[in-house]
Amino acid sequence: MQTRNHNHSFRESNRGFTLLELLAVVSVMAVIAGAVIFNLTGTQSDAVERISHGEIATIASAIEAFKRDTGYFPKEGPFNLTTNGGVIDPDDDDHWPAFLSSASSSDRTNWFNHPANFYQLTFRASPLESTGHKLASMQISSGRGWNGPYLKDAGEFVSAGTFNSATHAHTPTTWTDGTWDPTSGTIIEKIPAVFDPYIQTVGTFNVELTTGATPNRWGRPYFYFQSGNSCWLVSMGKNGIYEGGVNDGTANGKDDVVHYVTK
Repeated sequence: MQTRNHNHSFRESNRGFTLLELLAVVSVMAVIAGAVIFNLTGTQSDAVERISHGEIATIASAIEAFKRDTGYFPKEGPFNLTTNGGVIDPDDDDHWPAFLSSASSSDRTNWFNHPANFYQLTFRASPLESTGHKLASMQISSGRGWNGPYLKDAGEFVSAGTFNSATHAHTPTTWTDGTWDPTSGTIIEKIPAVFDPYIQTVGTFNVELTTGATPNRWGRPYFYFQSGNSCWLVSMGKNGIYEGGVNDGTANGKDDVVHYVTK
């Protein structure tokens, strides 16, 4: 009797799971997996945003070093165009990189003014190299002058829509002008840009590698604006859209990352 009861108990304890029990287990595992994926996605998004903040801070440090050495922000004072009180002449071929040797004065001006253009930080040669200005090189006696490059050259170029510094002007205190669309207007070629880490389809921001190839996916260019006694750096954020005039808190509120540098 005892042996039979023992065998009966053994058979009962080794029966398989019912279909209902298996479905319940699978459902629980799916919920757990979903939670893990959600958390990993959120962590990845947070990490990219932290990278963006860090990169902007690095650019800001480069701008501060530029100002410490020269006394000016990039594209300010003698580093501006002759039409704006500087010494870089849109009509003088010697004042421009070789790939702009055949460009018109207007094209050079548009290239120079574009907010994605970081050439004065990334190029090894001084922007004043062929101008004869005393800040074209470091002056030992004064401790002032060019000591670049201030940023490691990304080695890539972006093609983007025209920026007009008069009609598209922005001010760091208001951040209200949202009329400029960096993907519209006349497309400017070979802007030396620094790209944020939000990898997306290239789309209308055409990126040209130094090999001549065009990638399918890339980051978006950071933007640099200078106004009065400060300048500001902008990343378009994870949605890849410049939203200067959109208010926070709206349905499509801006997620741009902004960093100010003041004198």
